[in-house]
Formats: sequence, C-alpha cells, structure tokens
Amino acid sequence: MIKALAKGLALTFKTLFRPRVTLLYPEKKKVMYERWRGRPRLTTGENNEELCLGCGICAKGCPAQAINVTAGKREDNSRFAATFEVDIGRCIFCGFCSESCPKNAIVMSHEYELATDDKKKLLLNKEELLRNPEEGEG
Repeated sequence: MIKALAKGLALTFKTLFRPRVTLLYPEKKKVMYERWRGRPRLTTGENNEELCLGCGICAKGCPAQAINVTAGKREDNSRFAATFEVDIGRCIFCGFCSESCPKNAIVMSHEYELATDDKKKLLLNKEELLRNPEEGEG
C-alpha cells in the first residue's frame, strides 16, 4: 500500500512542474484540426450562386434526421433548395451529409462555438447556413 502511494505521489510531482497548456479562451482560440467536423454550412459556386439542388440525399443519409430540404424549380427549369434547415440540437456532426452530397454543396466547417440558451437558435435556415464564419462574418 505504501508502494502504491509513493508511486502515485511520484506521478503527481512529476506532472506538477510541467508547463501548462491552458489557453486564455476568449482571447486565444484553439486551432482545430483539418478534419474537424463543426457546424454544417452550404457552399456557393461561381457567381456566388448556391450549389444545392434540393435533391435531399443529405437528409436521407442523416442518421439523426436533423436536415429538412424542400426542392423548388426556377423559371429556366433548374432545381434549387427552396428551404434547407439543419437542427444543430439534433445533429451529431458525423459528416454523412457532406460525404453524400453529389455537388459538394454542404460541408462541415471548423466552427465549434455553438452553445446557446435558446433552442430556437439551434434551428439554422438556408441563409444562416450560407454564412461563412471563416471569412469573418461570424
């Protein structure tokens, strides 16, 4: 028993004098890894037009059923997403939506500050999903 106590105290003193890795959070934010899956967002192509066709493959592939897509048609008979909603409260950030999209219209961003005290703010509509937080808009 004394040997185990000495071993535990030795480990405590060994780690006691190591340099701290604590970040001063609001001022310094952690840089996330390249493969980090944060808040989903919709992408735009050339001429700043959205890439989503409203096919709903992402909604069908979502295991948490957090995506709701409704398709629409333009005057030139091309398809677009009339509504696109993601419930972040239900999302499990698996990335299946971005992997299944044939046009790469939905990607997982590196945004991780998603906490809120209002459940209504967790339901993101198409305009909020088109906003790119990495460009300084968020």
